[in-house]
Amino acid sequence: FVTWLKEALGFEIGSVTIDSTTYSKAVIQPVFKIGKLKMGLYLPIIYTSNLFDSDDWYHPAGNDEWSFGSGQWKNTPGEAALDALQDLALKIRFIEYGRQLEDPFYLKVGNLNTMTLGHGLLMRNYANDQDFPAVRRIGLNMGVTGEKTGFELVTNDLADPSVAGGRLFFFPIKDSPFSLGVQGVADFFPARELDTDPSLIGDPIFLGLGLDMDLPIIRRNALFGIRWFAEGAAMMPYIRDSFG
Repeated sequence: FVTWLKEALGFEIGSVTIDSTTYSKAVIQPVFKIGKLKMGLYLPIIYTSNLFDSDDWYHPAGNDEWSFGSGQWKNTPGEAALDALQDLALKIRFIEYGRQLEDPFYLKVGNLNTMTLGHGLLMRNYANDQDFPAVRRIGLNMGVTGEKTGFELVTNDLADPSVAGGRLFFFPIKDSPFSLGVQGVADFFPARELDTDPSLIGDPIFLGLGLDMDLPIIRRNALFGIRWFAEGAAMMPYIRDSFG
């Protein structure tokens, strides 16, 4: 019950440091599940000293995320509607639908703590929410399986992608679930986190390429599933700038 309560309500009180400033926070993070659909909300009040003064609250990117266009509807309804949509989007932490490798369509979008490509040799349980809530990203992890082919896509942030990849697979034997696939992932800015100019080390891109094969033996249900698979991959750097 405590585990369910923690996931369903996700109430949190404490402090958080954003851009070298320490704030107090009172956050409700409920998670709703309806069938295969799962959605997590993020309802925060992050403030400096006064919980009841909205001017004292943290405004991500200078935006008052609790205004919903108030004060603008009369004079500029278009801008007010846009602000309301932006504020509403900030309240949605993630949306998930379906299960990877099991459902013909699955989707994860938002601030995610598990993003996987294929069986996970190149990317497994990648998280794009390390800097949440200071940085809020729109990550994407999705896949579609058809009768003859299918694909998977992944990126850490649709607005500013720095890690992106994909997997394309097909079924070579008619009426058989056996599949062959090719996949690739690129980290375009791995040197961003270093305390130095990326060009001093060549401003590299890390490329991962792989092949895989997959054969479900017993489809996963509520109890268990059996799947045979194999993957092989290699990683190589690409240097954009010459360096000494």
